[in-house]
Amino acid sequence: TMGAPSATRPVPSHGRLAASRPAPMRPDVTVDFAYNDRQLLERGQRRGGRVFVPGRGRRPGARLPMVVVLHGVDKSGQGAPHRQLSGAADLRPVVSRLVRKKRIRPVLVAAPSQTKRAKHSRSLWTPDGFDLLSFLRAVEKRLSALDLGVDRAQIAVVGHSGAGCSSGNGLFRLAQQLGALRRHGIHVRWLGLM
Repeated sequence: TMGAPSATRPVPSHGRLAASRPAPMRPDVTVDFAYNDRQLLERGQRRGGRVFVPGRGRRPGARLPMVVVLHGVDKSGQGAPHRQLSGAADLRPVVSRLVRKKRIRPVLVAAPSQTKRAKHSRSLWTPDGFDLLSFLRAVEKRLSALDLGVDRAQIAVVGHSGAGCSSGNGLFRLAQQLGALRRHGIHVRWLGLM
């Protein structure tokens, strides 16, 4: 008698053995979302949060590690949002290439934007504008529409230039909050300046 196909025996398909093909590569996705826009962005700007999802990490229900990137000061005063995830300093092509070549595992890259009061490090990433927990929640809310999540046990935060130059703001303030973040299940594995 014939039983159900076993997991180790190939199942015939139309008289031939079904070939196992790798799933097609999903495209990279970049999603913008509101994050403290009123406090952080100049009038008329909106959706200051941005998260990049490499295609290889886009599996339904996946929870990915996340790198949060805080940009430095904007001495030009031009106030372009998404400075580390667009334009000349865009990290997305670099991360995409590293993931595609399997040099790193899939990782989310997320960044808030600050264009208001962004000319000096002492007014950049202040407590009234940026908070890692609220930013993480905003990212998670936006990613839930894609059936994706953040692995809260694997968070890294990097700051460019002025994001790490003020003892009361940016990376220095985050370093002082690590214990409180752990109580919310958020484990920042690495803080760094680039």
